[in-house]
Amino acid sequence: MEETHKNRWLVVSYIVLIAFFAIGFIYAAYVGSKDVRNRRLERTAASLQTRTDGVDIMLSLGRERMVGRNKMVYHGLNEGKIHIAVYIADLDPEVAYHHTITPKDARKGIRLGGQPFVLISAGKSSIHLKQNP
Repeated sequence: MEETHKNRWLVVSYIVLIAFFAIGFIYAAYVGSKDVRNRRLERTAASLQTRTDGVDIMLSLGRERMVGRNKMVYHGLNEGKIHIAVYIADLDPEVAYHHTITPKDARKGIRLGGQPFVLISAGKSSIHLKQNP
């Protein structure tokens, strides 16, 4: 009788130990590791996701430049206005959509090929745009 009582306590303690480890593993998987390297990676990933600055794009005079799925060509300044051709791949990649924009309006923000841009600078041979996210 005493031996079955010892066996019962052994079985109960074994089940409690297994349950304790299972709960510990589930908690660790749910909460995550508290390692310093992981926290640093999480902070870096979070800062990259919250970054609000866009992508800088330089267009040279007469040269094609892929911006996303669209192709853009800068045709220079004429009578104080910026001339850009946009080829939208999703609509018709062979047709150019010509945009004539004043630098003042372009600094406020423009949409080219469905994407928002802000003018940084424009010259005779190149234009510098910033793509907003």
